[in-house]
Amino acid sequence: MVKSGYDTKDLKSKNVGKDVRERDATIRLLRKEIECALESLKEVQYEMARLHEEKKEMSMSEKKNQQSIECLTNQILFLQEAMNDFEEQSKVKIDVLCHRVRDLEKLLKEASSHWYKRKEVQR
Repeated sequence: MVKSGYDTKDLKSKNVGKDVRERDATIRLLRKEIECALESLKEVQYEMARLHEEKKEMSMSEKKNQQSIECLTNQILFLQEAMNDFEEQSKVKIDVLCHRVRDLEKLLKEASSHWYKRKEVQR
């Protein structure tokens, strides 16, 4: 079968039309892929910004916690020092009280002894 020049032109025209349609379809697919990639990039950027803010908040919270720990440590050391001073003062006061009680016991024994002797003399 012999093809005429008209058939050849018609076939070339169909091939060119097919190529244009395929190219247009490819462009649409690429455009959709690019749009999807841009949307994903926006979501990633948003998530990164959110994580950055969260990191800043955590850092600030950590600094506050560190300051609170330092303050609490200082208060504990101050309390420990006050308790040690109170313990020393209490020991001194207890020693003084013990000496007074011993002196009082001695006086009571002497008074008791003197009283018994007097009682016996009176009998």
